[in-house]
Amino acid sequence: MPITRRRLFGLLAGAGALVGVPSLWMSRMKTYDGPASDHFDGLNFFDPDGAPPKSLREVLRWQLGGKRQRATWPD
Repeated sequence: MPITRRRLFGLLAGAGALVGVPSLWMSRMKTYDGPASDHFDGLNFFDPDGAPPKSLREVLRWQLGGKRQRATWPD
Protein backbone atom coordinates (compact mmCIF):
# COMPACT_ATOMS: atom_id res chain seq x y z
CA MET A 1 0.00 0.00 0.00
CA PRO A 2 1.91 3.07 -1.21
CA ILE A 3 1.74 6.29 0.74
CA THR A 4 -0.11 8.81 -1.37
CA ARG A 5 -0.14 12.52 -0.84
CA ARG A 6 -3.71 12.33 0.50
CA ARG A 7 -2.77 9.63 3.04
CA LEU A 8 0.35 11.57 4.12
CA PHE A 9 -1.64 14.77 4.68
CA GLY A 10 -4.28 12.79 6.57
CA LEU A 11 -1.64 11.28 8.86
CA LEU A 12 -0.05 14.69 9.46
CA ALA A 13 -3.45 16.25 10.21
CA GLY A 14 -4.27 13.43 12.62
CA ALA A 15 -0.92 13.80 14.39
CA GLY A 16 -1.46 17.55 14.63
CA ALA A 17 -4.90 17.01 16.14
CA LEU A 18 -3.50 14.49 18.65
CA VAL A 19 -1.01 17.09 19.86
CA GLY A 20 -3.04 20.27 19.39
CA VAL A 21 -6.40 19.41 20.93
CA PRO A 22 -5.08 18.27 24.36
CA SER A 23 -2.68 21.22 24.55
CA LEU A 24 -5.52 23.67 23.89
CA TRP A 25 -7.70 21.87 26.44
CA MET A 26 -4.97 21.94 29.10
CA SER A 27 -4.18 25.61 28.52
CA ARG A 28 -7.82 26.52 29.28
CA MET A 29 -8.05 24.52 32.51
CA LYS A 30 -8.68 26.48 35.69
CA THR A 31 -5.97 26.34 38.33
CA TYR A 32 -6.19 27.17 42.00
CA ASP A 33 -5.70 30.84 42.70
CA GLY A 34 -5.63 31.75 46.36
CA PRO A 35 -3.66 33.38 49.12
CA ALA A 36 -0.31 32.01 50.24
CA SER A 37 -0.36 29.80 53.33
CA ASP A 38 1.85 27.35 55.20
CA HIS A 39 1.40 24.75 52.46
CA PHE A 40 0.85 26.96 49.41
CA ASP A 41 3.29 29.57 48.15
CA GLY A 42 0.85 31.13 45.68
CA LEU A 43 1.91 28.81 42.86
CA ASN A 44 2.63 25.32 44.23
CA PHE A 45 1.37 23.13 47.05
CA PHE A 46 4.00 21.48 49.25
CA ASP A 47 4.42 19.68 52.58
CA PRO A 48 7.09 21.51 54.62
CA ASP A 49 7.30 18.88 57.38
CA GLY A 50 6.67 15.75 55.34
CA ALA A 51 9.00 13.14 53.95
CA PRO A 52 10.85 14.03 50.75
CA PRO A 53 9.35 12.54 47.59
CA LYS A 54 10.54 9.12 46.51
CA SER A 55 12.33 8.47 43.25
CA LEU A 56 10.58 6.67 40.40
CA ARG A 57 12.77 3.65 41.03
CA GLU A 58 11.69 3.44 44.68
CA VAL A 59 8.02 3.82 43.77
CA LEU A 60 8.24 1.07 41.13
CA ARG A 61 10.05 -1.21 43.58
CA TRP A 62 7.28 -0.60 46.12
CA GLN A 63 4.50 -1.22 43.58
CA LEU A 64 5.99 -4.22 41.82
CA GLY A 65 7.70 -5.86 44.78
CA GLY A 66 5.92 -8.82 46.32
CA LYS A 67 6.53 -7.85 49.95
CA ARG A 68 3.51 -5.60 50.41
CA GLN A 69 1.10 -6.56 53.17
CA ARG A 70 -2.58 -5.78 53.00
CA ALA A 71 -3.45 -3.32 55.77
CA THR A 72 -6.38 -4.03 58.04
CA TRP A 73 -9.42 -1.90 57.38
CA PRO A 74 -10.31 0.34 60.34
CA ASP A 75 -13.86 -0.04 61.64
